[in-house]
Amino acid sequence: MDDSAPRRGPGAFQWNAGGWFGSQLGSTCWLLLTGSLLVPERPQVGLAVLACGLLPNLIGLRLWQLRRRIEPYPALQSLLLILWGFTVLAVLVLDVSGARLPALGAPPQDPTTLYWVLLLFPVLMGMFHLKERAARRRGGAPG
Repeated sequence: MDDSAPRRGPGAFQWNAGGWFGSQLGSTCWLLLTGSLLVPERPQVGLAVLACGLLPNLIGLRLWQLRRRIEPYPALQSLLLILWGFTVLAVLVLDVSGARLPALGAPPQDPTTLYWVLLLFPVLMGMFHLKERAARRRGGAPG
């Protein structure tokens, strides 16, 4: 096995920079933007939300660096769990603090509406689990 190549997964998911960083940044960009916009008015809340966006990106980067040693599917599920946990924390911080989201040009929103967004992570994790299980039963990744 080539030590410089990413570890190949036995199922549907393989290491892919676009998919990895796209999902990572796409899941955290609202946290980074919201935190940055809140810092001037509510520094503690803004910095907490900003940290909830930065930390999963650092962890995701570390998982990516370990791609030669770990399989892509468990790494992806770990990343989704980490993203979900930090998103839960950010939503709780926004809700408990009473901060309103500084939406771009929109009226302030109630952060409790974001609790519905949190369902996206376990749903995706479940869908990915079913896809991986089906691919492994068929004998591995397509193509």
